Amino acid sequence: MEDISTKASGASRDAVVHTVAFQLSSASKAVQFTDNLEDLNLSTFINGNLACLHFASAFEYPDESDERITALVRAETLFSTFLSEIPNEESATTVDYAAFLCNQERWSEAIDILDLFLSKANTNKCSNSYGTMEYLTLDDFLKKEVDTHTKMEAPSRSFAYYYAIKCLVKLGEPDQKIKGVKAAFSKFCTEIKNSRSFSLLGYSEMLRENWYRAEHWFCKAVEMAWDYTAAKQNFNLCKSKRSSDINEKYEEKYIPLCVAAELNGIMPLQM
Repeated sequence: MEDISTKASGASRDAVVHTVAFQLSSASKAVQFTDNLEDLNLSTFINGNLACLHFASAFEYPDESDERITALVRAETLFSTFLSEIPNEESATTVDYAAFLCNQERWSEAIDILDLFLSKANTNKCSNSYGTMEYLTLDDFLKKEVDTHTKMEAPSRSFAYYYAIKCLVKLGEPDQKIKGVKAAFSKFCTEIKNSRSFSLLGYSEMLRENWYRAEHWFCKAVEMAWDYTAAKQNFNLCKSKRSSDINEKYEEKYIPLCVAAELNGIMPLQM
């Protein structure tokens, strides 16, 4: 969901909607509440935060149920309406919509809007935050962040790079294209020095099991925030995976040679 903490405080209708959701501890209840508020004008119903509420509320209902389908349709309608206005294409809601599309495995549609978002110069100014309310809409990597730290907050551009790389991997795009996006992402992370952004880059490497690179970026995340537990856990995980890969490659390459040498009486086999 779009991070409203960076917006002006006060009688913000968006802030009211978001606060209600947390106080009611249910996205679907928040949606029902806002539906019954007479003083909310049409613009409130087409903003990105309400679209996110409908998206989150869908997962409170069984798979394939009418309620879930209705919530998803309403979410997409709100996303599309809000983002149809050109100024809104640069908002954090674009990333929320990309997350919505990725959740439905609509990778081609997601990468199209992410490419446009990343091409905009002003997309460095907004951020996204995901917590317990959005938990069921998140992938396993982001769920771990919420499980450990109650929320995952980072610049919208970082999330956009993460989802773009995920889309490219899922679409089976050439390695060279994926490396290009990763290079741009790493450059951005180095410039802003944000711990959660480094973690998202680490997760991007984990998508292709690039344990060495992932370990490097999680190390950077810890350097930025020593109390970042999830990054420390991921660093150790990648380190163990990397060691395991090295051992497997050693066994695949050298043990058959040792066996052959033993059979030919060249050297004793020691394992």
